[in-house]
Amino acid sequence: MAQANPIGQRPVRRIGYARIAKLAIYRYHKGTERTRARAYLLQACQRNGLNNSRRIDAATATLDSYIDWAEQNDPVVADVMIRVELNLGSELLLGGEVSRVDVNRRGGYSAILLDPPPEGWREQLRMPLLQSALARRYRRDERDIAVGFQDPDGGRPIVATYSGRDLLNAAEEARTLAARVTAVWRRP
Repeated sequence: MAQANPIGQRPVRRIGYARIAKLAIYRYHKGTERTRARAYLLQACQRNGLNNSRRIDAATATLDSYIDWAEQNDPVVADVMIRVELNLGSELLLGGEVSRVDVNRRGGYSAILLDPPPEGWREQLRMPLLQSALARRYRRDERDIAVGFQDPDGGRPIVATYSGRDLLNAAEEARTLAARVTAVWRRP
């Protein structure tokens, strides 16, 4: 059974091994050296009561693989752990987190989600919406933004850039869905 929280207090959120590995990656990109990023990972696991040595070793291996990739490929990282909000209308906001934004060779930006790419990710509604939201956030033309995934174990990033028509269709679909959700939410 869920435990009720006193009024005014936030619910306690559990953090997992994968999230801690991502946070250590963010620290690495903010100028922390490998050994300090590893120490952060281990301390965060301990602080959060995560003590499964096999899973800690796997999270550490993910961090090390990622750092190996970063040192070999030297991405130009503009930002990490970016909070994104997109107003869908009908009193709804779509929010999330982008792991990393890189400056790409064309002078545009690549927004990377540090997760294994899910099947069919290019067709997911969130991807063109994310492209639009980041274009607004960074005040860039939507065509200058690519969005995609990178497996945090150091796999190569894969990205896509959506056309103007795709972006308009995604925005229209999102507004329609937001209106439906709001209508259901307001029902007595």
